[in-house]
Amino acid sequence: MWSSKRAGARKLVLACLSACFVASSMSQSPNSDHSTLVVVGRRDIEADKLSAEQVARIYFRQATSLPTGAPVEPLDLREGSPLYIDFYSRVTGKSPAQVRAYWARQSFSGMGIPPRQFASTSDVIKVVLKTPGTIAYIPKKDLEDELKVLLDTGK
Repeated sequence: MWSSKRAGARKLVLACLSACFVASSMSQSPNSDHSTLVVVGRRDIEADKLSAEQVARIYFRQATSLPTGAPVEPLDLREGSPLYIDFYSRVTGKSPAQVRAYWARQSFSGMGIPPRQFASTSDVIKVVLKTPGTIAYIPKKDLEDELKVLLDTGK
């Protein structure tokens, strides 16, 4: 008797979880901020497009220049922000904990320091617009005319 009640409770919990998952996935439209993350640089940056792999190498400082040979500096948003989590998950396949561990190893061994972090997308956009050779990730809705899209993760 107890086992049938437990089995029924498990089925009910699984059904509720499934319904919540379906509802949450349906509520995210293709045009939501979550699906329209872009990596940008100034209009005069010496690159037209970058692959996710190229961007990941730049953000992990395994590449310090663009494919054209021009120097590049990645700019980050604050660790733990939703956009930070989304960017590293989509572009590098890493969680915030994995990124933190990577930079701890790099810093400890003297092999590198993480990209500068900014509190908001408006702050990072200001720096990109003022500083040649910098790149950053932002929501597509925050694009400005002076910025060039190098990678669109929504495509």
